[in-house]
Amino acid sequence: MKLSSNPVVLPISDLNTWYKLSVLSQKNKQQQIAQLSTPDWVNKNVECIKEYANRTFLDV
Repeated sequence: MKLSSNPVVLPISDLNTWYKLSVLSQKNKQQQIAQLSTPDWVNKNVECIKEYANRTFLDV
């Protein structure tokens, strides 16, 4: 079998470290997203639109 590029050989400990860092980074991002909140002015605008349209966003 002929390789089309030069292979890169890494110690398994490096791969394990990279994997752990990527998982921690993903969890951190998920926590940051979970902490985001909708500003009050957005909620007020949404309520105004629903009132003017006489609808809720659950209506089909």
